[in-house]
Amino acid sequence: MQGELPQSSCDAGESTSEPVKACLKIAKQLGRRPNLKCADLAVRLSRITPYRAEIEWCKGSCDKSDEKLGYYNAFKQRGSSKRGHKVNMNRHKLSAF
Repeated sequence: MQGELPQSSCDAGESTSEPVKACLKIAKQLGRRPNLKCADLAVRLSRITPYRAEIEWCKGSCDKSDEKLGYYNAFKQRGSSKRGHKVNMNRHKLSAF
């Protein structure tokens, strides 16, 4: 047999609490708690969302323009326009996220 069964649930809880405490201690040493990671990601996403919206707006305006250039073709042909540069910077910020 593996051992005696404890007489009460309190005794059983004491025998399992030590491994659980050790596991939690190791997890805390390895990194931030999952709730903090989720909150940090939510804050970072809220900072990035305006950049994504601006790129989507630029894509829509390129598609509706008289030249009928798509976003990617307009981006390549415009070269160093101020709007193209800003969209490119936003694209890099999104890729870093």
